[in-house]
Amino acid sequence: MAFDVQDVIQLLHKGQTLAVADRVLIDPEPGTLVSRGDELLTVMKDAAPADQVCRMLIRLGMNLAGCDAEIVGYSADEAEEALENVLSAMDGLGSGEAAAMGKVAAEFLADMKSVNQGDSLSGLLAERIEAALDSATPGHSFLTLFKEHMQSGVYWRMIREGYCKFGNDFARGLEYLRHFGFCQVR
Repeated sequence: MAFDVQDVIQLLHKGQTLAVADRVLIDPEPGTLVSRGDELLTVMKDAAPADQVCRMLIRLGMNLAGCDAEIVGYSADEAEEALENVLSAMDGLGSGEAAAMGKVAAEFLADMKSVNQGDSLSGLLAERIEAALDSATPGHSFLTLFKEHMQSGVYWRMIREGYCKFGNDFARGLEYLRHFGFCQVR
């Protein structure tokens, strides 16, 4: 799958990082997630302001750390390999992006804690991430901790083991809960 380079660049410049990161999940073809992710990483490199690149990397990493990729039809192994490539891309950021990554990670944490004034699963996850965040590698640390704390929780286990499904009627919360496998309800 080829990404329309100009479309991706325009979306990044408009701040539509979620739309860019979600592109790897659209029209899934099992066995192609790693190459799709790598293609997106190549397209966005040096294509947008540093903060937008950092936001897109975190959003893409959240898609891969959560169950989003598996829900649409990719394997857990593909998602893990693609996530490793995102983490490597973060480690190889230029000085401008590396400097921006700490601010962007802090923005995500603040946004997660703002859901229901912090009294939420997103807020709890943010508190746990923030307590252990490595300021030397904030993006890499954020995603690693996001995955660790999300996948060690009871909600992850109940969803993964098929005990139940969860829904959320608060769109702000769903922005983060979707990575667990929560869905929108009315």
